[in-house]
Amino acid sequence: MCDHFAFFKEEYGLKSVEIILATFVYPTKTKECKRKSTDLKCFNQTCRDFTSVAMLLSCLQCVYFGCLSRSHIKDHLKSKKHCFAIDLQYCNVFCLYCDDFVYDRHVENVNLRLYLDYCQTVSMENTLHPITEWSPSSVTEVELLTNNCTQHSYMSDNSYFGLRGLINMGNTCFMNCILQALTHTPILRDFFLSDIHDCNLVPFRSMRGAETSRAGAGQLMLSGVDERQSNQGALVLPFGQTNQNCLMCEFSHIFQEVYSGAKEPFVPYRLLHLIWTSSSHLAGYEQQDAHEFLISALG
Repeated sequence: MCDHFAFFKEEYGLKSVEIILATFVYPTKTKECKRKSTDLKCFNQTCRDFTSVAMLLSCLQCVYFGCLSRSHIKDHLKSKKHCFAIDLQYCNVFCLYCDDFVYDRHVENVNLRLYLDYCQTVSMENTLHPITEWSPSSVTEVELLTNNCTQHSYMSDNSYFGLRGLINMGNTCFMNCILQALTHTPILRDFFLSDIHDCNLVPFRSMRGAETSRAGAGQLMLSGVDERQSNQGALVLPFGQTNQNCLMCEFSHIFQEVYSGAKEPFVPYRLLHLIWTSSSHLAGYEQQDAHEFLISALG
């Protein structure tokens, strides 16, 4: 969390954030839509006609649009002694003092609320996964929470919670460094630790995507895979099990391991196997580029 933006919120609130997002990101009225199509460009004269500017930001303390690619938004903030701007594509706050984008939960909540209102107003299908408060749904879950829950009401400066090493499995440091960055990204951490991911992949598919035989399916059922179907028609996995073919399930498992409070290093061998299967150019124990791994994981 950015202390500079926290002070800004105490002084001015998030009214400017709400106005900018409602007018230029999620417009619902004809007048606002026309204004978005005509006014949404960098105000700097040198690139005012350059409509394909990457990262267009809006100042939160006055009416000014500037691009980040040519540092025009930074020049404006410095000249006007303003501090904050918001990205009009991903709705992230930029802090001039930090010289970086900063995460803020309240801005994210405003963005989500306006997006849902926008979808309802223009009759768009809501593409976001509905987020509901989680509570234990079985005796097994209650027992697991009771027996394994660790109190972290206070985090000391030398706390190791969330800090867990990853074993190098032979030139896999390119994967480990990306995993450390992803597991400590607040938005991803909140998502994967909130039990939101709902796997829709059929667990009876092989890594090639072909259906297994009835005998193979029977063996999987004996090992604990549930036969029931979800609303989307995919087979439901019982509590505590993950789909071995699903990359999101494996990431969820890794986040749980990293934030479990365990001290011993973790071995992400299943993720390595999934990446090898989906991205053959990364298979093997040769040195690889971390950026290539990130692209494969996001793809």
